[in-house]
Amino acid sequence: MDKADKILESRSKLLRQVPPLAPNTEEEGGCGVTGFISSIPVTGKNIFEPSVQMNNRGNGKSGGIGAVGFVPEALGVSRQVLDDDYMLHIALLDNSVAAEIESTFGA
Repeated sequence: MDKADKILESRSKLLRQVPPLAPNTEEEGGCGVTGFISSIPVTGKNIFEPSVQMNNRGNGKSGGIGAVGFVPEALGVSRQVLDDDYMLHIALLDNSVAAEIESTFGA
């Protein structure tokens, strides 16, 4: 018996205690997570492609990212806004609603 088999065998009692999953749990899905780390400044395009895959994770609820290290000038805000406030970036599927979204929820 190799080490992997020994580890699996040692956990077998724990696995028997876990109740079976309800059917169709994959329909509800979970959160989508994308992340990367860099020692140099990068642009949003580096996170865009992986994030596209979270558009619909199978449950119709879409996805998102959490990020740090933004450059205020690249976002058109002050350092204070970036440090003290939350920012919600919305990708619109229909640009005709942009003005309504901004007037309703904009700062």
